[in-house]
Amino acid sequence: QLQQQFKSRTHTPLSPDDNATVTATTTAATMAVETALPTMVPNKIIAKSIQSVANSTGAKEGLRAEKHLVQKLNHMDEPTRIQLLQWSLGVADKGSDSFVFCTNQNRSSKVDVYSSSRNGLRVQVKSHKYGGNPNEQQCDRGSVDKFLIHHPLFKCHEKLIREWIEKPLEADGKTVQRVTSCKKLTTQDYDSNTVDEFISRVNDTKLSLVNFALLGTDNDQSPDFLVVVDRELLRVKWYHMSNVIQYICQFSFDTGPNKTRLCVRDHNNNTVFAMQRKGGDGGKKSSNDIQFKINVRALTSLDTFEHSLV
Repeated sequence: QLQQQFKSRTHTPLSPDDNATVTATTTAATMAVETALPTMVPNKIIAKSIQSVANSTGAKEGLRAEKHLVQKLNHMDEPTRIQLLQWSLGVADKGSDSFVFCTNQNRSSKVDVYSSSRNGLRVQVKSHKYGGNPNEQQCDRGSVDKFLIHHPLFKCHEKLIREWIEKPLEADGKTVQRVTSCKKLTTQDYDSNTVDEFISRVNDTKLSLVNFALLGTDNDQSPDFLVVVDRELLRVKWYHMSNVIQYICQFSFDTGPNKTRLCVRDHNNNTVFAMQRKGGDGGKKSSNDIQFKINVRALTSLDTFEHSLV
């Protein structure tokens, strides 16, 4: 644009010195806009690099939210503690059951925080993170191989799933070929029957898929409650996990706008739950994982217990 403006004003070709000045000015402006990233990097790679940093920040924010939650729960006032007991467990105990909350050191567990009280509470924590879509939180990720082991009914759709989720790996076996695109769930890549049958199978097994994503496979380590902490760490909302699962499963999976993921949408067309390719991760092999995400802000119609963390 600077070059065009310069030409339109002078009506003469740019001299070498003028051209160098315009080029230097354009380069400086571009570097400022792209936060000092190399100007020759394609826009898509720049966007993915920024997203990778944002996702890392989001993970750290999640851990910070868990630690802050534990600290505040262990020092909650007596009226709030009694109300939480009554809402969560229907227990009218007013003092004999002392709560001591801890963060779960087993990071592969779906339980992030738990209480060691007689009436133990197992909690999965979600926070409104800075990275990615602020409404959607990851609730599970894993390789296609892992997915097929736990969901053998999808074995007949393995070819579609791998083409939809996995990019070919580089020779090192550790990174994906970024220039290669995965197939979309469209009739341009598949015949309509193939896509319809896959989506139908997803909806036929949606309870199993949602349970797998939110509860995991270990019944002794499955959360009873979903706790959502706001970004400022000021307030918290408790949901019964069984209510969350029931709410999601009353709707159906369908392809998203870009045909790159499957979404569960509510009556207001808000995405509540999604199944997609993980992506990101700096192009590591783990970007080929299947990822499940939940929109915690779409749960507003559910029964909840809310209290302050101040």
